[in-house]
Amino acid sequence: MPFFVGLSLSDAAVALDITALNKAELAKHNQYRSLSGVPLVTYSANLAVNAQKHAELMLKTNKFQHSGTANMGENLYSCTGSHHSACSLPGAATEAWYSEIKEYNFTEPGFNLQTGHYTQVVWKGTTMIGCGYATGHKSEDNSFISYVVCNYSPPGNYLDFFGSNVIKPTKF
Repeated sequence: MPFFVGLSLSDAAVALDITALNKAELAKHNQYRSLSGVPLVTYSANLAVNAQKHAELMLKTNKFQHSGTANMGENLYSCTGSHHSACSLPGAATEAWYSEIKEYNFTEPGFNLQTGHYTQVVWKGTTMIGCGYATGHKSEDNSFISYVVCNYSPPGNYLDFFGSNVIKPTKF
């Protein structure tokens, strides 16, 4: 049975099927991971609950920042548009994170602020993922802001381990 989240901010009430979001982001992660021949990730309800809480907190506080939760990787995505559906396309967050591949240097693997989302998506040692989503109406300019948070376990982006965990895809 799908789980829907409804947030009422100002006069806007928005609902999203969180189960569908998680399926879409999981599928997109696994599509990209398969290009590098790394193991597919599985869904974690615990990671999804944490991600959902953080997405809602970012919406409530209007602060786009990492949660700082220990022993968990985390990717954040935000989008502003004239309507909430423009920012809630299934898999859009993962596509944005994966697009950082064009900046990654496979001949000198390592951490780079411009590629940290990409490397977490494809990190070979990561086995589980769970995502959350929150959106609401911004009163100052009559637009919507949406946040997607995906949490990862075990986390990636450990220094000195990029060469063995970020595998160059056969095509991209």
